[in-house]
Amino acid sequence: MLGLLLLSLGLWGCVDRDFDEPPIEDLPNIEANATIAELKALHAIGQPAVEVQEDIIIQGIVVGSDESGNLFKELILQDSTGGIQVRVDATDLFNDFPIGRRVYVRCRGLYLGDFNGAPQLNGGPDARIAELLIDSVLIGGERGLEVLPRVVTLDELDDDLIHTLVQLDGLQFVDTASTYADAVNREDRNLDMENCEGGTLILRSSGFADFAPVNVPNGRGAITGIYSVFGDDQQLRIRDTSDVQFNGPRCGGGTGNEQLLTLQELRALYTGSDTPVPDERKIRGVVISDRSTDHTDGANLYVQDPSAGIVLRFTGSHSLDLGQEVEVVVSNGLLTRFNGLLQVQGIDPAGAVVIGEDMMPSPRVATVQEVLNHAGEWESTLVEIRDATFSGGSTFEGSLTVSDGTGSMPHFTRPQATFSGASVPADPVDMKAIISQFNGPQLLIRNLADVGGSGPDPGGPDTLNVLIEDFSQGIDGQDIDYPGWTNVALDGSRKWRTEEFSGNQFAQATAFQDNSPAMETWLITPPINLDSGPKTLTFESAQAFWVHDGLRVFIATDFDGENVSAATWTELPCTLAGSSQDNYDWVDSGPVDLSAFSGIGYIAFRYEGAGGSQTTTYRIDNLRIE
Repeated sequence: MLGLLLLSLGLWGCVDRDFDEPPIEDLPNIEANATIAELKALHAIGQPAVEVQEDIIIQGIVVGSDESGNLFKELILQDSTGGIQVRVDATDLFNDFPIGRRVYVRCRGLYLGDFNGAPQLNGGPDARIAELLIDSVLIGGERGLEVLPRVVTLDELDDDLIHTLVQLDGLQFVDTASTYADAVNREDRNLDMENCEGGTLILRSSGFADFAPVNVPNGRGAITGIYSVFGDDQQLRIRDTSDVQFNGPRCGGGTGNEQLLTLQELRALYTGSDTPVPDERKIRGVVISDRSTDHTDGANLYVQDPSAGIVLRFTGSHSLDLGQEVEVVVSNGLLTRFNGLLQVQGIDPAGAVVIGEDMMPSPRVATVQEVLNHAGEWESTLVEIRDATFSGGSTFEGSLTVSDGTGSMPHFTRPQATFSGASVPADPVDMKAIISQFNGPQLLIRNLADVGGSGPDPGGPDTLNVLIEDFSQGIDGQDIDYPGWTNVALDGSRKWRTEEFSGNQFAQATAFQDNSPAMETWLITPPINLDSGPKTLTFESAQAFWVHDGLRVFIATDFDGENVSAATWTELPCTLAGSSQDNYDWVDSGPVDLSAFSGIGYIAFRYEGAGGSQTTTYRIDNLRIE
């Protein structure tokens, strides 16, 4: 069984691409033939340790060493597929294997096991790698490499992240009177951390760590560390105290003595020029902007209470969602006008606390002329305009005009909005929007559900005139589930997934290590209006570890959005990555003329493979239909 697996490992080759940097001189003449994830797959958690009997070589970058004393006789290595603990019977490992150094591990004769659910690579069934074997087992490569932590929430911590570097935001220590560990008695300590929603995570620190006697911070913020488990307990280990950035207000914001202002009272503080908000002030309101569609900048938030509305400008991107009721500390923020729009800027995201869900206020029903007459006092609140029509463009992107018989006013959509390329409704609609300002009153819809029946909320995605997709809206390592897209497995269970390399996300399909005898998965675009002008398809594709041609591209005009097999699919003449390309090199499809097709069209990317034989990996990116 190991022999068959190693054959597959050889096909996979070196896949540390997420951590590559330009080569330097005097590197070891060695190459990995397996990923960390593939090595760990040889051992089942909870089962006896297994000896590695094949010439498997892995590589990883050191993300955890013993320099601070918080780790003892171990290295934590991570590649793009996962992490592993390497137990070595030696101290001061950081001198030869500091954080940021690439390390190759010759695994033959070593043992894979686990300790209470956390995978380990040992020198024996339950013994560290002997110090005398270090030079033959651990081979150091480049130094100074950087592994960025994966930013996750508590709910996203899973077994795939064990022994990898992660960052969690919005945490604080429950007991702020404690030190990290017991430095006097040299005893480890588990400290509970919490977020403002009640989630918890353990920080485990060694009594031998040089930061053991340091008092933990009493603020709230981001923490970076190596994720692990001990049975059912999830825990984090830091490398040093610089991994803990708890500098913001604790849950509830600020000191806990803040005076609650209505939004009207907050707006009234503005003097006509930049005005600092006094100390110990907070507001409460409901989020009326929708960050999921990128219709506003990621640091901006429109909130509304019964008295008024306002824009909050955070110092970084926030994680507050449409309809949430929030309390936000605005102390020492700056009330200022940006192109006429009143906002509070300089707000720490840590000072925002969610206190309720699904609290969306009903919009004020008004005519366009009434909005224009009351734009100042209604600014940053929701409005509903009946029988509104759009003019000035065929898609939502940019500036349009909204009219209802009483008057007309501007409407604006950022190019970055997920619905910017959607076609505007041709008939009058009842529309909801935020009343905003940009050197004069303007309206902002938040999503397509705001325009009476043209969006996904009333029953399916709108037909698009233009589609631009770079796959950045997905989550790395998860099946593609974008609004309007179809992702279905006709054979086997695997689907197209969002994957990431060097900050770029793309769609990927592969049968590598699939146990199914056959794999067939289709990724299909939202519907495209082929009659809205001549259309051309372009995209990029890449392959890796080629053994078969597994990718084909089709178009159909009779697809019902669900039944792939019932549609009539015509193959398109695209240039696709193949055996002549290097692994992961992007290839332009060339312009594919779609003018021969009419009506509503769908573009499909079909991957076919088979576990153990037809295992080529394919990627697609930068799709455009326009």
